Amino acid sequence: MKIKKLMEYHLGAKPKQVRACEVDLGYEKGMLFVWSEHQSCDPWDADYTSPQYPLHFSMYGAQGQLLWQKDLGMGVPPGIWFCPFIAHDMDGDGVDEIWFVNNTTHRPFELRTRVLERLDALSGETLGTWPFPAINTGFLIMCQAYRYMLIGGYVHGQPVLIMQQGTYKEMYFQCYNADMSLRWERVIGADEGPRGSHSVPVMDWNHDGVDEMWFGEHLMSLDTGEDLFCMARDSYFGHSDVVAPFTDFSTGKRYIFTCREGENYKGCPRVVMFHEDGSVAWQDIYADPDDSRGSHIHNGYVYIDKAGRRIAFAADAAGKIYTYDAVSGEKLEPEMDYLPLRPIDLNGDGSHEFLRYQGGKPLAVMDADGKLVMVTGGEMIQVGRWNGYAGEQFLCYYEQEGIVRMWGDADAQDSELLLARHADGFHAFMNKMTGNGYNWLPSVDCIG
Repeated sequence: MKIKKLMEYHLGAKPKQVRACEVDLGYEKGMLFVWSEHQSCDPWDADYTSPQYPLHFSMYGAQGQLLWQKDLGMGVPPGIWFCPFIAHDMDGDGVDEIWFVNNTTHRPFELRTRVLERLDALSGETLGTWPFPAINTGFLIMCQAYRYMLIGGYVHGQPVLIMQQGTYKEMYFQCYNADMSLRWERVIGADEGPRGSHSVPVMDWNHDGVDEMWFGEHLMSLDTGEDLFCMARDSYFGHSDVVAPFTDFSTGKRYIFTCREGENYKGCPRVVMFHEDGSVAWQDIYADPDDSRGSHIHNGYVYIDKAGRRIAFAADAAGKIYTYDAVSGEKLEPEMDYLPLRPIDLNGDGSHEFLRYQGGKPLAVMDADGKLVMVTGGEMIQVGRWNGYAGEQFLCYYEQEGIVRMWGDADAQDSELLLARHADGFHAFMNKMTGNGYNWLPSVDCIG
């Protein structure tokens, strides 16, 4: 591999957080960065800090040139759950609009002044605002209340947009048509099966021309809001930290990998692999109410090893790691410390290399065996595939330089397996939804 810088974007400040999404500008592909000089604010009380700097939106063209910038002010806490955003072409003109949750006052926790705002991707001008029903979760504790998402997709070729509130308790959804008329609403009560997850993959799961979304273990139709099915509807009422569908290309069969958090009955399986119809393929690790950290499986992904096998990785809150043959469920001895690693197919050969993403250590590229290839430094933003480059690339930011860099393998060549993983357009579409929750990495970007 020949790892090199492929693109640079100059922010002109020293960011402590950066999110990004690809934007179709009609004549070219652009990149939107949402960033702040304040560290990311999470609504969990132990992780929230009073911000001193606002969020900024910065749109760049295909050559890395700054097109426009927007300052959101201090009414929007600079964190992923307070301000989700997506790029989605609702009016069908071939140019994405930028949709995000804004606050029209300077009071950061005011619920009644939250709005859905639409920006012109070419100029940054506001094209309209609509009420965002943040009051839906307003009587919950802060950690549960301020968790919002925006989800886009298509119903028989027509775009729809979903506003969403709540993850751990009641969950609220409002779906809008292209003209912003209400298509459907839904509330999933606290006793109606599993809770939400931190990432939301969107795809046409049953190949009927209508997208579905995995909201936790609910597979929901974007057409009607109803579940096609819900995995473990009558037995699991907790929260899944990871919900990651993937395809086993050796058989063509699809699976859904889940890693679950606590707050459920003794003996509840915490790592569960489902068949594509929602039935259990295999499961492992069972809840113990007296061991909250060991029963909280909060990190996981599925990658392809050098032999072409799908390997499932999971880790609990205490840092213990587990690996499996993803299809058979056979328990494997971990070949490396997967906890700081994130899979990426840099050279395009169909198996995954890794990015070492670990606090206190500079970002680094590792080969398929977990051996160091190159230290790039910087802080991870996301993995993706951009600008027609072969293989997969990654974005990271450099606080002291005020720069975002895209890295990739200059010698990459696309194998049939990599092209198969990207053939249905899932990855390209999800590159526009990386401003929602943990859609940036790892459970969405490395599906395929």
